Amino acid sequence: MGKIDDFKTFKALKRGAKAPKGYSPIPVKLVFDCKFDLRRKARLVAGGHRTKDLEENSFSGVVLLDNVRTAFFIAELNNLDIMAAVVGNTYLHGYTKEKLYTVAGPEFGELEGRILIIIRSLYGLKTSMARWHEALSDKLRVIGFLPSYAVPDLWLRDAGDHYEYIAVYSDDLLVFSKRAKEILQGLSTLFPLKGVGQPEFYLGGDVGVIKDQDGHFHYVTSARTYIKNVCDKIEKLFERTLRNYGSPLEDGYHPELDATPLL
Repeated sequence: MGKIDDFKTFKALKRGAKAPKGYSPIPVKLVFDCKFDLRRKARLVAGGHRTKDLEENSFSGVVLLDNVRTAFFIAELNNLDIMAAVVGNTYLHGYTKEKLYTVAGPEFGELEGRILIIIRSLYGLKTSMARWHEALSDKLRVIGFLPSYAVPDLWLRDAGDHYEYIAVYSDDLLVFSKRAKEILQGLSTLFPLKGVGQPEFYLGGDVGVIKDQDGHFHYVTSARTYIKNVCDKIEKLFERTLRNYGSPLEDGYHPELDATPLL
């Protein structure tokens, strides 16, 4: 609720005042969650499902995994550093265009009972994702990045001897540059950033670094964590232990010796 106040998410009307003409009421509620690493989280969510469907596009584009792999490949060829970050309080950076209000509940303290005009793109509103995408896009353009023609959510900037890239997936950012740390330091003046550092997990996949025989380091991606989590669930569901394999084929299997009619 402190962040909600910091972002000036609502405009509180005087006690007893009526909502402006053309504004529709929606409920808001606090949603509490316990994350997989036992961190507690609370989020104020708007009942956007109560609003009418809009004609405008209310979604946000995201970079695809194939595009991220291409960016990793480009970074490998050009000796670019790769750093990751997550934007905090994502949606609240945008301003909603929907005309909505709510009546403050007890979680708003002394504002309880007053009409609150929704100013920011609160979680739960139908257009909040699009508003956040606009806010981020505006800031990236300010610092000289432009969306690539082939992949709009892979942003690039000419750095002279190389191109710098930022892959955007909602609030997850991956920066590819010889000055990746400096870029994130600049972005931190525009948005609060969390988890800044070398990428270890992105879009559901593990990201690691290996050293080859010549002493060169290379980024690699895998589904190790995803597969482990799936196997753990299967073992609990069927009450049996799965074997580990280093290959899709059984040890000692020789397909070249197969004499079935098909082969």
